[in-house]
Amino acid sequence: EGLEDEIKMLQSQIAAKELQHKAELEEVKRDYNKQISDKLSLVHKLEKE
Repeated sequence: EGLEDEIKMLQSQIAAKELQHKAELEEVKRDYNKQISDKLSLVHKLEKE
């Protein structure tokens, strides 16, 4: 019974880490997309001048 509890605990730790990584990836993706749109708007601004 101790082993099963240990396995369940490890599985929940893994699940928590996966959620954390997913959230971090989403944040990186948001930052990346923002940088791209900032650069694009800068390019558009420069083209107008």
